[in-house]
Amino acid sequence: MYMNSKKKKNPEKGDYVICTVTKLYPNSASVTLDEFKDLEGIIPVSEVANNWVKDIRKFIKMDQRIVLKVMPSHKRYEGRMLTLSLKRVKPMQQKLKMNEWKNNKKAMNYFMIIAKNLSQDNISEERKDEIKDYFENLYNVFEIAAKEDGQSILEDFGFDKDWISEIIKIAKTNIKEKIIEKRKILNIKTFNMGGIDAIKKTLDINKNNVEIRYISAPKYEVLTTGKDYKEAETLLTDTIAEIEKNAKKNNIEMTIVA
Repeated sequence: MYMNSKKKKNPEKGDYVICTVTKLYPNSASVTLDEFKDLEGIIPVSEVANNWVKDIRKFIKMDQRIVLKVMPSHKRYEGRMLTLSLKRVKPMQQKLKMNEWKNNKKAMNYFMIIAKNLSQDNISEERKDEIKDYFENLYNVFEIAAKEDGQSILEDFGFDKDWISEIIKIAKTNIKEKIIEKRKILNIKTFNMGGIDAIKKTLDINKNNVEIRYISAPKYEVLTTGKDYKEAETLLTDTIAEIEKNAKKNNIEMTIVA
């Protein structure tokens, strides 16, 4: 279930990478790739921003850590360093990649703490690669350990019982379970006598992880939560269908606004 393909040794075109700026030039910036040992890259001025760049230092600072996108190799730098782009990284991609990098740093620190607690050497680079191959990244080990079936998954991978105990202990203390929210705004209205009671009956949904909020007449918000996108989305779809069924039965006009 968690098995992944072999870890890439080098980034490929289209990948997002964490980099640190090492040199600034009028028409480019040099960076090192934080996740790949001894790899360097270049950001041509044409890949810094969508508008004309008069002074590259207004967009990129020395020693700044940024997320960049790997581009096709520029013939000027081919074989020596990667061509990278800043302007092609959207804010959400920047946030997701930076969070992934920060979580990986946390995970490495957790493993160091465990090794110290057990008076053992820290896990080797080879072992880290095996973990990444199996769990996709180091932080996933602790996210999985925080779940009900986490112990069995760690056992399947081959962690020994002492490590499993320590991993679960850290996970329970530090990892918060992800909650995904999905929502829809509905217009609910009626011009019939007893309309308020009819609306209440229409919105009387007895489901876990479902909340219906009054916004302002005639708008109501339906909020569902789940452990993943599919769970929250399915619950929302089912809830809307039930409200729609109730609306027809109670002679209520219902439309989805957003």
